Amino acid sequence: GDVGSGFLLSAYLQSRFSLSEAPLVHFEEHQFGMVHRLDRVSSGLLLVGKTFVGFNCAKWQLNTGQLQREYVVLVHGWVPLDLRFIDAKVLHVHAQGGKESSVTEQGKPSQTRLTTLGHYTLQRHSSSRVRGDEAEERAEEFQDDEHGEVESFSLVVIQICTGRRHQIRTHLAHVGYPTVTDGKYATTRAQFVRDKRWCPRNFLHRYRLGFCDSRSVAHEAVEPLPDDLASAATQLRPRESASGCALAEWLLGQMQPRPWATYRPLALAPSAEGLPASR
Repeated sequence: GDVGSGFLLSAYLQSRFSLSEAPLVHFEEHQFGMVHRLDRVSSGLLLVGKTFVGFNCAKWQLNTGQLQREYVVLVHGWVPLDLRFIDAKVLHVHAQGGKESSVTEQGKPSQTRLTTLGHYTLQRHSSSRVRGDEAEERAEEFQDDEHGEVESFSLVVIQICTGRRHQIRTHLAHVGYPTVTDGKYATTRAQFVRDKRWCPRNFLHRYRLGFCDSRSVAHEAVEPLPDDLASAATQLRPRESASGCALAEWLLGQMQPRPWATYRPLALAPSAEGLPASR
């Protein structure tokens, strides 16, 4: 389901930095220097303050919306190209930490910007290890139970304006395009089980952070798509050539990931615009 495991990040930070090198990572009351969160089932960059000055500077940027947090996400369905902004209040009950967040008027203001890079269907026969009858069975597993159609997906890049718990996953599920392999926000349990067969975990990766240091010098950190998600993405079949180019940019690693604002949305050729957008 939706459970992380492994070495605690706080323990790693304390083993990596001595008290004199980074005093803040040794204090739980200051979140071990961690400026923000990352869902356990996701991956990507995390900003950590090594000193009180650095930590509070980064926290100020976070609270005033100046910290740039950007993600690459694979979702179910063909996202409409004009869906560029989600503005819906998100509520998380802190007393129920293991529960899902939800979109409700009782929630906190939450905004998510998104750009759709490509549309895809599942590449059902991509594995060389699957042959004959097994391949036919695998193909049937990925059929949509209700419509008998191959499942469709979209690759999107996202920038969050606010940072509510599970905001991206909650917002995307709210508009009908849940993230792939999401044990909390999948439309159905069956959808999560199907996803798990070809994608090992939630396909959500924080690829870029943009921030300023305590001297107001701008910095950015980028992290390409990790191997497990890249391997899963090789099983996707592009809807048309532009989607194929967008996917190749992330898989081949020939270009560094770019700021969210520099990505342009998918421009479908007229021949592709009339195709049905199954989910």
